[in-house]
Amino acid sequence: MIKVLSNIQAGCQEQVTAEELLHRNRWSDDEFKLLTGYLTYTDYDRQQALEAVPIENLLGSVGINFPTGKFTPQVCCFLPGHADNTASMTLYRRTNSCYCFGCRRRLNTIDVLVQFYGKSYSEAMDYLLGDCLQLPAQLFRRRIKAHFAELAHKRQLPQKRPALQLIKPSGLEGEKVKLPTLVPMAGFVDREIRRPETDLTVEIARRQEEVEQILAATANFYHLQLENCPQAYHYLVGRGLTETTIKEHKLGYARGVGLAGWLKSHHLDLALTTKIGLIGAGGAERLVGRIILPIIDGEGKARGLTGRYLCSQSESYRWLEMDWPENSETSDVIENAGEKNPSKYLHLRLPKPHLSRSLSANSTELTDYLLLVEGPFDYLLARQWGYRVVCSFGTNLGSENIQFLKQILANEHLGQLLICFDNDPDQLLPDGTRTPGAGPKATAELLATLDNPRAKVVKLPPNVKDIADLGELPQGEALLAQAIKQVYSSDPSA
Repeated sequence: MIKVLSNIQAGCQEQVTAEELLHRNRWSDDEFKLLTGYLTYTDYDRQQALEAVPIENLLGSVGINFPTGKFTPQVCCFLPGHADNTASMTLYRRTNSCYCFGCRRRLNTIDVLVQFYGKSYSEAMDYLLGDCLQLPAQLFRRRIKAHFAELAHKRQLPQKRPALQLIKPSGLEGEKVKLPTLVPMAGFVDREIRRPETDLTVEIARRQEEVEQILAATANFYHLQLENCPQAYHYLVGRGLTETTIKEHKLGYARGVGLAGWLKSHHLDLALTTKIGLIGAGGAERLVGRIILPIIDGEGKARGLTGRYLCSQSESYRWLEMDWPENSETSDVIENAGEKNPSKYLHLRLPKPHLSRSLSANSTELTDYLLLVEGPFDYLLARQWGYRVVCSFGTNLGSENIQFLKQILANEHLGQLLICFDNDPDQLLPDGTRTPGAGPKATAELLATLDNPRAKVVKLPPNVKDIADLGELPQGEALLAQAIKQVYSSDPSA
């Protein structure tokens, strides 16, 4: 941590030095090298530029329109030198690129600007990073270039200039046209200039509607990406979820490419997106390589997103041995599995959501039971099997959720609260004694806190950890029904 802080401080000090140099007309060789270092585009800069704006928007402005629809859209190749009579130019929205299977040429956003808008590589990068993303680093580059141009006019620049490391993509000459008007990414946070967060909770509460719009758009985007990742879809089906459940709950997968451009095309604030934790410093997607589980409240509004780590490192080898189609991309899964000590679930920087309530505290609807589960997969399977269920997203419910449970238990219209937390095994302490696992311990504490005879415990079979495990068993639904039936049969008042 100390090393990271020292690197950040060194980077900030370097930029302060560069800012001071901009007010000078002459520099030493080292000072000039520092200043021109900001003009060099890195691979990271290029990746940001490629995702800055949807490629179909740029092509649409020059009269090239791809059909909309679920399947991968295709048109006749529009590149010079290829007489294409069939639709062979394919648009890949998830990678923000096009590929022609006839002439075997690929296009990205930079190529389009070079070939159809008559821009140079540096001009294309400046447009994507500056006009579209409004990155502080690119705006600083513009100031440096403007100052250099002014001094060059006065013939005061040093003779020795370090070469800029720019890699120009191969492209075809085309007629120069006017660029489309695009809404800039206002307030995009670049990793070189990261300002401290200020009272995020207050800002989220004040901009709740915007947050909901961002979450809804992100859920839709990752749900679309799931269609192009058969491994992630196979994982969900393997856990017992049906196609209907996957679509109904907008389950998705984060490949790590294109979210910023997608949100920008919906005119959403990327600064707020960064603050809530969807996009990290510099524009990288934080939930990359994870199954995306939207948290929807009783009104159907998105209150949060959580990312479930797709597979463990041991599981990745089993995936490699599977017979995937030739065009199937397993790299996302394998690279994700190589991450050191990843957390199972990764949440956003939002207040912990209330229980996924399908029943209000003062409901007058007669209900025999309400099933309380711990994890999102438990919730999805229980919903799929027709149970009225709420999810606590962990064993730490919080005071507001506990108060909600007390209120519904005080409501005579609810029969029983059935608690079905994870069936974690006992833990062995260093002194040789045993203590209950996290799930049973949390269950006992919750029962003592609620202190209500209508709060009951659903006991799963000894070899089953949770409801999610039941989804992988052919008789899983029947086993859960049997466990719930045992609660009622043991209760004389039921």
